Amino acid sequence: MELYSQPEPVPSEAIVCGRRLSRLGVDEVAPRGEEMEGFVRRRFPEGVDGVIDTALLADRAGALVRSGGMAVSLRKSHPINDSRLRHSYVSVLDQMTNATALAFLADLFCQGVLMPRIAMRLPMSEVAEAHRLTANGGLQGRIVLLMD
Repeated sequence: MELYSQPEPVPSEAIVCGRRLSRLGVDEVAPRGEEMEGFVRRRFPEGVDGVIDTALLADRAGALVRSGGMAVSLRKSHPINDSRLRHSYVSVLDQMTNATALAFLADLFCQGVLMPRIAMRLPMSEVAEAHRLTANGGLQGRIVLLMD
């Protein structure tokens, strides 16, 4: 079973996001915030097999994984330190010069396997606005800056 937790969208966005995730094979979407732990524990009393901590929850996310499960941290500043788990750290920045990995990802994009979510496109002259929007959070995708 696939389980996914997401930022709190407005109701119409939740329906669209739920349909998109269903097409990707996700069975259930856990609520964000304090309700997430109870939701996961009710469905998986022994814990889930693994977690990729995209929300920077660190040990809070790790606590939801069964003993011997896998925990992946995406920021060194938010490690999962639970000794019951196998750990891994993945950083996009560490791979920026890995030509083989970048070529592999480019091929997946060309095949339509990976589809980036773009919230909006802004001209480079509006970089300050892009920064403000990103800092405020809640975007459903990334902002793409266009060269003027």
